[in-house]
Amino acid sequence: MPAELTIYVVRELREHWLQALDAGGGEPFALAAGGVEQVDAAGLQLLLALRHTLAQQGRSLLLQAPSAALRSACLNLGLGTLLDCPPDTGGAA
Repeated sequence: MPAELTIYVVRELREHWLQALDAGGGEPFALAAGGVEQVDAAGLQLLLALRHTLAQQGRSLLLQAPSAALRSACLNLGLGTLLDCPPDTGGAA
């Protein structure tokens, strides 16, 4: 995922992800989310749409190591559980 997940990049990112979905199989769609520094409602909406599309295919979305910015945005909008984006536990197990 790019550092910026905002309204300014969602159109291009959507096209890229749709192409990747067409090439994918039945595996979860994994996105390395640790580098996300900026996120807004449009970016989260894109993730939700991606999750919905994957669910229709019998697949899941996996956000790998979501950044603090992404976790915070998810949690602030009540989407933490929906996107499987858990709160930061500070490394505690």
